[in-house]
Amino acid sequence: MEGPEERQSGIATVMAGPVADAIMPATASSSTVSQLERTTAQPDEEEISALIKLAQGFLSNRDFSSVRLLLRRAAEAGSAAAALSLGETFDPLVIQQLHAIGVQLDPAKAREWYERAATYCLAGSPCCTRAVAASARPISTAYVKMPP
Repeated sequence: MEGPEERQSGIATVMAGPVADAIMPATASSSTVSQLERTTAQPDEEEISALIKLAQGFLSNRDFSSVRLLLRRAAEAGSAAAALSLGETFDPLVIQQLHAIGVQLDPAKAREWYERAATYCLAGSPCCTRAVAASARPISTAYVKMPP
């Protein structure tokens, strides 16, 4: 496509392109409908793997906000591994082990995601064993040593 094209809408002239197509109403074009369906559909196994891998990259840069967004999308699609990892991003003990500073801790969310992981996984799998163990152990902010 050579540059943005102008398109008339009922309200005003808008610029067409990837961003405009993403925000235009579904009645604006048939391509917009397919884009909307793609963004609201549950990710498949390949997309879930890609989300988890991308989250691991962000984790190496200590970008917990991005990690949580990516893992949440995968976890809500039913990934036990993503739910377990997402719980770990809220777990004070895990955050302490990562030597991460300034990360919002939430033991209740950690527990919630650990329990979800335990319900998503196959019994006896390594992920399930970790999820059940994590959901069974006490989660407390007492694990975190606050700097003086």
